[in-house]
Amino acid sequence: VLKGHIGLDTAIFPNGTT
Repeated sequence: VLKGHIGLDTAIFPNGTT
């Protein structure tokens, strides 16, 4: 779970955040 990775952090963010 790394912020900034689109589609990788879908568990918390819809698009992995910016």
